[in-house]
Amino acid sequence: MKTKSLLAAMLLTVCGTAYAQTTMKITFKNAEQEVVTYNVEDIQDVTWEVTQATDERAVDLGLPSGTLWANQNVGYTTENPYGNYYAWGEVKPNKTSYTWGNYTLSDGSYNTITKYVTDDAYGEEVDNYTALLPEDDAAVKDPEWGAHWRIPTAEQFQELIDNCTWAYETDAAKVKWVVLTSKNNGAQIKFPGSGYFDGAKVQQKGMTAFIWLQELNVDYNSQAYEGVFATSSVFASSSFKVYPSGQRYFGQAIRPVFVP
Repeated sequence: MKTKSLLAAMLLTVCGTAYAQTTMKITFKNAEQEVVTYNVEDIQDVTWEVTQATDERAVDLGLPSGTLWANQNVGYTTENPYGNYYAWGEVKPNKTSYTWGNYTLSDGSYNTITKYVTDDAYGEEVDNYTALLPEDDAAVKDPEWGAHWRIPTAEQFQELIDNCTWAYETDAAKVKWVVLTSKNNGAQIKFPGSGYFDGAKVQQKGMTAFIWLQELNVDYNSQAYEGVFATSSVFASSSFKVYPSGQRYFGQAIRPVFVP
């Protein structure tokens, strides 16, 4: 009797080993979500996919680089389609006046700049930063935009020009816009004639859209690159371009691009 019991136990052990299964059990942070269990022998392959963050303000213009442009300026509201105005590298908008004297990245003049300096003729501390860091990018720092948005590069702005046609419109509030239509997929974005602040006065408002770009003009550290769109056909022949000579203290709009 004892021998039969031992034999039965051995058979059960062998059979148990023969039919053992390895399973994968997935539990979730949400305790209410049901645990999922899979038999590993039934799984052929496991792949990981990262879903890109999306934002309804991001417009796909079918650009070769895949860059998505925002459909509005930072600070846009229905009542204020121009959005906020910023000096280059500053993250707080809408000063009452824009001058070297109140530019926060200098000590009051074009040759006492304290950050983004490649030539000691413009500041004592040469740091050789030639493009805005996230900490100085107003799109990144704005709570309504954040880490998935950046001020565009000169290359991205030039790509936008090269891949779009443009037309002009004036809306019911008499705001003038340049409307860009993609040559690749027909999608559109438009820029208001925001102009720019020099001192306490806005220049060319209703005529030209100026937006900041990321890069420093390393030949003249007091200047940064800007994107320029005419909002009137009178100015179109000369004002659709990347321009390297925006004085850094000017107050200009920001139209960000999406960063996955």
